[in-house]
Amino acid sequence: MLPHGWLFPGRSRTDPISSRQLHRAVQEAAEVAGIHKRVSPHT
Repeated sequence: MLPHGWLFPGRSRTDPISSRQLHRAVQEAAEVAGIHKRVSPHT
């Protein structure tokens, strides 16, 4: 944890986002960007 909190805080702000939340955010960003290929947090 960073001194001022998580880089990617979850809902409670005391915990980081879950891997599932990260995956959903990446999928949503790809959709908004018009990327039709399969994407993941690792790409």
